[in-house]
Amino acid sequence: ESAVSGQRSAVTCYPNPTTGPIEFQISNFNFQELSLKVFNVNGQEVATVLESRWPGGQVVRWDASELPAGIYFFQLKAKGVGQVGAGKIVKY
Repeated sequence: ESAVSGQRSAVTCYPNPTTGPIEFQISNFNFQELSLKVFNVNGQEVATVLESRWPGGQVVRWDASELPAGIYFFQLKAKGVGQVGAGKIVKY
């Protein structure tokens, strides 16, 4: 359960592992200000995928083809709440 309105939160990505484009499904965050960022294994931010108000239940597409092969981490934050979701991406 998330800290945002007591809702269950979900952020998933597909395909994972990936060679290029990836889709993030973010649900149960109706009109929250969200930030979705991707980091390398050293903790350096490599991309900001989303930074806006989110109507919920939609897909964000991001192209990871420019990144070298490796393991990356994504973090979803809601304004005023902090981290509400996270995960790992394998790029080959």
